[in-house]
Amino acid sequence: MTTQISKEIVFKGIAASGGVSIGPAIVISKAKTIIEERNISAGETETEIQKFSAAIEKTKSDILELQNKLKNAIGEKDSKIFDAHLLILNDKTLIDEIEKQVRADKKNIDFVFNQNIKRYVSAISSMSDSYFRERAADIKDIAERVLRNLAEGDEGNGIFENFTGQKIIVADELAPTDIAELDREKILAIVTETGAKTSHTAIMSRSLGIPAVVGIEGNPV
Repeated sequence: MTTQISKEIVFKGIAASGGVSIGPAIVISKAKTIIEERNISAGETETEIQKFSAAIEKTKSDILELQNKLKNAIGEKDSKIFDAHLLILNDKTLIDEIEKQVRADKKNIDFVFNQNIKRYVSAISSMSDSYFRERAADIKDIAERVLRNLAEGDEGNGIFENFTGQKIIVADELAPTDIAELDREKILAIVTETGAKTSHTAIMSRSLGIPAVVGIEGNPV
């Protein structure tokens, strides 16, 4: 009887947070939000804008709650990571532009918001400075929260709650708010395809003492 031994596969990445962990892995694939374009009547524009205002306020509340949670866990300094998220939500120029476009184009608010965010992310991602490129991840993170609240969904992060025991999380990407919502006792380590050492996700992993490797896109070695 011949026993087959599986070949070991090694991936190279960026050591974002020090430490060694051995254990079972759970692969997380975050669902992408699908935004449909809809025409709305002139009478519906103010309703859409009111929905947008409510979603912005709800998202601010969510972020402040996560920030306070982190403040207790890792201290005030590192919890200020979410100040960048709050700046986006308080960007009056961006908000006014979106509301103006809804009134002018008579399109649904989630479509207009998503189109504007995609333009911002594209512009920042093309910058030569890696620090500013990493901030694009913060914008995408906050945009996902706003879109979830626009859809009146409050599903939380159930993808992290549906497993027992301790696991190594393997994902295409994890946002800072994802890390903040993790049950630290269940997480042995984090591995992501995207990210850099200067990303807020990497900084939070270090602050929480979670070993992390990011940027493992490509072929195994």
